[in-house]
Amino acid sequence: MHIFLQRADGELRQLGHVDVDEALELFRQQDWESEMSTEDRLISDGRSWFSTHMEWVHDGGSSLTISPSDRGSMIIYRSGRKYRLLGVIPTPAHEVFAVRDVPDDALKGILDCFYRADRGMEKLLRKSGLSTQIFG
Repeated sequence: MHIFLQRADGELRQLGHVDVDEALELFRQQDWESEMSTEDRLISDGRSWFSTHMEWVHDGGSSLTISPSDRGSMIIYRSGRKYRLLGVIPTPAHEVFAVRDVPDDALKGILDCFYRADRGMEKLLRKSGLSTQIFG
């Protein structure tokens, strides 16, 4: 598993291998208010900016992105499962789930599920009232 921290100014840091509790603590320790202010400033100045977030990537291809916001976090989950067109032809499409306004107390359960590479991740996110899209 690889963990990345993307800052508004473009700095991308790879974080070490940590367990779920350590990962959640790393997320909570970030100065997201400052990062969101930097994002707003860069946008208003017409300069290049990057969406501030932390991302976890499994070797199998699935990824989980958590972006802070004023009303909770935004979660983007990309499944690592491959699909078959007409049930025969392997395709590179991945299912992508996006959930807005995820409360802080729900993050541990989501990270637990992702770390276990649990197929229940999709069910967990579907219950959250989210949109599902297939991308190729």
